[in-house]
Amino acid sequence: MTATGWQPAEGLASQTLSAPWSRSSGDVWALAGGQGLARWRGQGWSGAGLLPGPGAAGEDYTSLWVAPGEDTGFAVATSGAIARWVGSGWVSLQSPRAVRLHGVWGSGPDDVWFVGAQGTLLHWNGEAVSVVDTGTREDMLAISGTDSNHVWVSGARGSLMVKNAGGWHLLTRDLAPSAKWSVITGSASDHVWVFGRTGTTGAALLWNGQTWRSMEAPPEPIVAAWAASTEEVWAVGTQAHRWNGKAWENFPLPDGLVARAIHGASNTEIWIVGAAGRRAVWRGRLWLDAGKSEVELHDVWMLTPEYAWAVGAEGTFENYNGADWVSVAVVPAHTLRGVWGADPDSVWAVGDQGLIVHYDGTVLLADTTSAQGAALKDVWGAANNDVWAVGDNGVLLHFDGTRWQRQASGTTQRLVGAWSTRTEAWTVGEQGAVLRRR
Repeated sequence: MTATGWQPAEGLASQTLSAPWSRSSGDVWALAGGQGLARWRGQGWSGAGLLPGPGAAGEDYTSLWVAPGEDTGFAVATSGAIARWVGSGWVSLQSPRAVRLHGVWGSGPDDVWFVGAQGTLLHWNGEAVSVVDTGTREDMLAISGTDSNHVWVSGARGSLMVKNAGGWHLLTRDLAPSAKWSVITGSASDHVWVFGRTGTTGAALLWNGQTWRSMEAPPEPIVAAWAASTEEVWAVGTQAHRWNGKAWENFPLPDGLVARAIHGASNTEIWIVGAAGRRAVWRGRLWLDAGKSEVELHDVWMLTPEYAWAVGAEGTFENYNGADWVSVAVVPAHTLRGVWGADPDSVWAVGDQGLIVHYDGTVLLADTTSAQGAALKDVWGAANNDVWAVGDNGVLLHFDGTRWQRQASGTTQRLVGAWSTRTEAWTVGEQGAVLRRR
């Protein structure tokens, strides 16, 4: 990739290259075939020798990591073999687990992690490889991080492990291994709900600040939710369901309304938006038909009973003033999927083809480059300088008040929901992942 776009790179036309790792723009390593190595030094790819034999015939190396500026690197194989780069060549390293290894990543030459089958997590401390207990037998497929206190591991059934200053934490703990999570909401960092489906039934988990708890779910898959408090949570499918702190109460929606999103400003002013631009409003007793937009609506966010935003197809960006919904033009007019605001003068929306829109109280500014074209599904934040956006292929973006920056998510799953506080951020993936960042 250059300043003007992607360009073909010469060399090794007959080799299959995989698992590239960059130490700098002029020094990139990659696996070549099952046992070979290739290296880019700014002019083209060339062979860089062979790794030690990975084991039985048919076994291949699967992942590669080389420390920037250091004479240390590692490669792992389907046989469980580990090869170590010592500056002058590659040597075999004894592994304490003879299982298939899928990934390797390190923050430095004395802090390297390996993941593999049967819940395998190994650590290199600069002298030896040791086993770390993960508390699960789920196959661990990928690992990535930004530094020694921010490392993520994703599992074959959607579980996610995260390492921070306090150590490793298994977030989902296989409470619902077949569930597909699509909705997340919370009222505090120790009161976070995720909703989804297991087959044709609903599924729900509650985070209490320390562990996940499997909860009674509404009697159907959930497409949207909003937590007003620990004692009042709304979840929407074909009906609206209200958690009263002990059980779910069910309320019918207006006939024909197919809900897409829900948000409120109080327990007597809550809006639902959905297919065909339909809207419904709750004013304390029942859901009332509240008219419609001209196009499909995908998300809604409220600040006060007199101030709300809704987004949808064809760049729809609508403001509620307490009496009417007024549309504001967005260019380019890509479908918007998520909306969140910090205050009336700072509202964010995200959508297809990487579109990010910011409203400053007067004008709309469109950003079409930060997400590099990846479709974005949701946005949430805690302040003007602390906003998260998520989307396809594990895309995770953070806005720090000045610019959007890509963050490592540790997964390639489509991320479809986000929620955050000043101290924590959460996102859910459609294949079951629940990610937490502190």
